Amino acid sequence: MESAKLTSREFKSPVLLTLSLLLAGIPVAIHQFKVPPIMIEVANSVGLTDDKAPLLMSAFMLACFALSLPAGLLVEKAKVKHAIALAACFSAAGSGVGSYAGSATVLLISRGLEGAGFVLMCIAIPVAVSTYVNPKDLGLVMGICSVWISLGSILAYNTVPLLGNSYSWGGIWKIYAVLTVAGIALFWILFGSDPASGSVKRAEAVDRNSLSGSAKQMEATTGSASVKPLEVTPGAATKISATGEPAAKPSLAAAFGNRNLILPSIGFMAFNINMIAMFTFFPVSVTAAGLMTIEKASFIASLPMILSLGSLPLFGKLADRVGHKSLYMLTLFGGGVGVGLMFVKSVPVILAGAVLLGLVGSATPGLIFSSIGKLIPSQDLVAQSNGIVILFQNAGLFISTALFGVLVTALGDNYTIAGLLLIPMTLFAVGLVSAAKYNE
Repeated sequence: MESAKLTSREFKSPVLLTLSLLLAGIPVAIHQFKVPPIMIEVANSVGLTDDKAPLLMSAFMLACFALSLPAGLLVEKAKVKHAIALAACFSAAGSGVGSYAGSATVLLISRGLEGAGFVLMCIAIPVAVSTYVNPKDLGLVMGICSVWISLGSILAYNTVPLLGNSYSWGGIWKIYAVLTVAGIALFWILFGSDPASGSVKRAEAVDRNSLSGSAKQMEATTGSASVKPLEVTPGAATKISATGEPAAKPSLAAAFGNRNLILPSIGFMAFNINMIAMFTFFPVSVTAAGLMTIEKASFIASLPMILSLGSLPLFGKLADRVGHKSLYMLTLFGGGVGVGLMFVKSVPVILAGAVLLGLVGSATPGLIFSSIGKLIPSQDLVAQSNGIVILFQNAGLFISTALFGVLVTALGDNYTIAGLLLIPMTLFAVGLVSAAKYNE
């Protein structure tokens, strides 16, 4: 039996695609993490007091949260190459404007621009991978591409203090703006053509293996070898989904009504609650307890991101072989346990938690984004669905920032109990994920 004919599908070289996406994404991720190492200095320079300094991060996250769904709609309509370039332009513009900020208002607006670029990049990169990567390599490539945030955070935490020895924070902002422009220029060259963009063409770029599998199911059911494989024709009135059924008409409401997408997204929200709790409060908790110096605490906090450079591709490759659901549940729970252990007042336990989080839990983002195509009834909904996942991600960021500190205070500044309470919360989220149906 012949394979399905997908006239609009052109798979790209996984190596060139991955390289181009990392060059575009890493500088954008740097903008998110460039503030924490010098947050007080930057805040004070524009008239913000120490207690108001976190507004520099809140403005960034607020933009991410508010623009998650609009960004998904934009990627759904536009060429993904253009969306990625636009994301980098937002980030570069925000950093450029911020470098000249003489007031808190201007600086906060610039952080909002950087947040807009970040959330758009978060949605566009997975869409680019799912559109142009052969399905048999999807998990591996998605896992590798997912390290753009980890690499950005590692570079930011290590280069900002170094650059601070020679430049003001405004100068650092200018350097990162130029780096972002250079990255997107290289991306534009390496990415090449973008023929399968826009909702209609992406529907024509449906998974070749899924369509062939649907045809084989029809043959097995009818007992006839004459059943022809499904064929996608540009401009056809009726689109076929990856399940072989008529595709759902693309709409945000349809994406929101898909419980198979919402349940794993809630799990991803729990993952982000855990991660932000660790990044924000772990250094404070261990230094206050006298367990570590701030330098050592900062390194331990970055250790999971360093380890994720290996775990993300590894779990992505495993997902290609054994499926996504069980691995996603494993990494989600492993991440929750890892974060919880990092708040225990024992250095060996803390190290064990950091390693568990890095080797297992940190693979969670790659698994959720590479599985979106297995959770939706139509490839028309890929961009909107990515936007919904990002919406839940940013909801987790807000919840963690707003409530974990309150929980610690309510428990009499007991970080250990607060951290360990994240484990049953994560277990509940894993239970929700178990109720979702994956098409694999």
